[in-house]
Amino acid sequence: MRVHVSDRPDAELLARDPRATFFLQPLWADALRAAFPALSFRYLLLEEDERTTAFLPVVEVPNGPLREVVSMPFGTHGGAVAAPEASADGVGLLHRHFLRMLHSPRVFRFELTTFDPSPVVEADLVRRFGRHLIRSVAPVLALQQGEEAIWAGYDQQVRRSVRRAGKAGVVVDKGRAHFGPFFDLYAQQSREWSVPWHHQRDRLEAMLAVLGDQAEIWVASYEGQPLCGQLALYRPGRDMHFWISGARREARPLAAYHFLLDEIILDAGRRGFTECHFGASLGNPEVEHFKLAYGGAPRPLLRFFHQPRWVRWVQKLRW
Repeated sequence: MRVHVSDRPDAELLARDPRATFFLQPLWADALRAAFPALSFRYLLLEEDERTTAFLPVVEVPNGPLREVVSMPFGTHGGAVAAPEASADGVGLLHRHFLRMLHSPRVFRFELTTFDPSPVVEADLVRRFGRHLIRSVAPVLALQQGEEAIWAGYDQQVRRSVRRAGKAGVVVDKGRAHFGPFFDLYAQQSREWSVPWHHQRDRLEAMLAVLGDQAEIWVASYEGQPLCGQLALYRPGRDMHFWISGARREARPLAAYHFLLDEIILDAGRRGFTECHFGASLGNPEVEHFKLAYGGAPRPLLRFFHQPRWVRWVQKLRW
């Protein structure tokens, strides 16, 4: 049993593990490298009986003389991908290697967000990092159940909102030609957040250039005015994810964002994707209620996170 470092994950394990979502694919790491060349990516691979049974993505983020250690950045799915035959001792060894990286005096922050971990992985994570745990849910909607079943699964308020937006004349378009309006909506809404940070325009453009047709920009408009937008990510034949979004306040009375998500969901089902991932609520009950209202099954998402209090103060001063 041993752990070694690689610059790529294990392709076989990625292909057969249903928990290995879009964010654990090499393409996502390649897109992040293109946008953030200072990030250092590596994969810790666990070998048992001469076979890779688990791997853990690790990214080091430099901040002057200090650094962060995350898996993966921006709160997206990281954590260990483990085969059913991975032993508890092996998974523990993998996490101990991650833990050793945190012992450096230069590391001031760490984050490990894992989607629907196996019982073996969850038990070991909670044992080692439990005091840093934030439990959440990440709704996942099955897309191949048919459009009528999907519509019936929506909360009644969602169905009313979608109908209202359609009758009002809200229209939805997609394509890279809408990047400008989408970015303006995204940047504008970020100013309402407690820490008004958002990805820079050139970095998002660099990511989209790498992601190609596995990323799509969607915009909902009313009378020619863009009201809300969504960047969706696609893994062919499997999962699609709602990633970043933005909206004007005028979108709310028209229920434009409800209408936009419905259009994206229906499109993904028609194109053969099997799951729609809404992302985590991270303990925010309003966000959780909104995402669950589309009928997705709540899947566990565990975020292990620590940073000193002074980081939040610096962020507020900076922004």
